[in-house]
Amino acid sequence: MLSQSVSSRLVGCIPGEQGGSLPQRGAGRTGTSRAAFDQGPMSDSDELRYVLRMLDASIRSRALPAAAVLAMLALFAACATPIGVTRADTQARYHEMTRSVMSTGEPSAGSEIVLRRLGLAERYDADPVATLTTLRGTGTDLSQDRLFALAELSFLYAEDAGLPEYYLAAAVYAYTFMMERKVAIGAGLDPRMRLAADIYNLGLSHGLSPARPAG
Repeated sequence: MLSQSVSSRLVGCIPGEQGGSLPQRGAGRTGTSRAAFDQGPMSDSDELRYVLRMLDASIRSRALPAAAVLAMLALFAACATPIGVTRADTQARYHEMTRSVMSTGEPSAGSEIVLRRLGLAERYDADPVATLTTLRGTGTDLSQDRLFALAELSFLYAEDAGLPEYYLAAAVYAYTFMMERKVAIGAGLDPRMRLAADIYNLGLSHGLSPARPAG
């Protein structure tokens, strides 16, 4: 059987509990009595406070055997919501965050979001030219997200196909994106700005150079 001092320390560990005595039946929620259960759901801390104070009172009166104490604690633990944290490898997480056509030869997360939003993610793998045409539409009133996706995906296709016109298209989209994005609040914190600048510079360089071999 648990000692009285141990049970008192258990109750004393709960924030707001100093005395460790069980409240009178019929007390309000602030007293964390059984009546609180009838008033609606209790928080985890309130429920834990009530269980431990019941244990403390029962142990003081020697009315509760040790086996029952352990059973009540096990039941309470089983009802608790499991909480876990998985630590991700820092380098792997950073690699995923900075993935782009420049670093890994794959679209960045921003471009993939645009493709998925428009239902074009699978289509790009099968027919990148048709996907780029759909993504461009009439070429007017393009959002910044679309402009960046067009810049990156055009550059990616130019790398795979070795077509200079797509390098130049990527440079045009990247330049337009930077001009529109630079006036927006927080533009300096947008990682796409640095990537767009690289696409613009390399797009011009490769687009004005002799045709490169495909992929």
